[in-house]
Amino acid sequence: MTPLEKIIKITNAHFETDVMEDTRKRWIVDARAVCYKILHDDGFSLIKIGRMFGKTHATIINSLKNFEHTIMSDTDLKIRYVKCRRDYRKDPDPVFLMNENELRSCLINTRKEYEDLLFNFKKLYLSNQKTEAYEPLFKIIRERVPKKRIREFKNKLNTIANGIHN
Repeated sequence: MTPLEKIIKITNAHFETDVMEDTRKRWIVDARAVCYKILHDDGFSLIKIGRMFGKTHATIINSLKNFEHTIMSDTDLKIRYVKCRRDYRKDPDPVFLMNENELRSCLINTRKEYEDLLFNFKKLYLSNQKTEAYEPLFKIIRERVPKKRIREFKNKLNTIANGIHN
């Protein structure tokens, strides 16, 4: 994946838009500016960035200048910029790189895992309910029986339980 493809995917995901759309809508202009800033900081020339997006280098300069001012007062934009920059510099969450079918498949698998976890949790909860009555006995054992004498205590407890059972 090229740096351009990577930053476009990441930015589109964080801004929930298409930065390549030819429009002057504010949120798309801001998203494009995030792309420009990250690519420029990564060493791409203004001319190269302009060619990548089908813009002139003057447009890129203007956008970067406006971005620097806008980011000072728009905390949401700043947060999105920081997240995009972070994801660009490292491997982004794979979710942002998935297409619709891959996301659907991942969601279905996650639901199955969730249902399995919920089932296991319910089993554990019921198991805990059954042992809860014995908790006062466990407390006494933990408090009064030293670890080095557990085997001896187990044998005595077994003898007592056998007497109760008969």
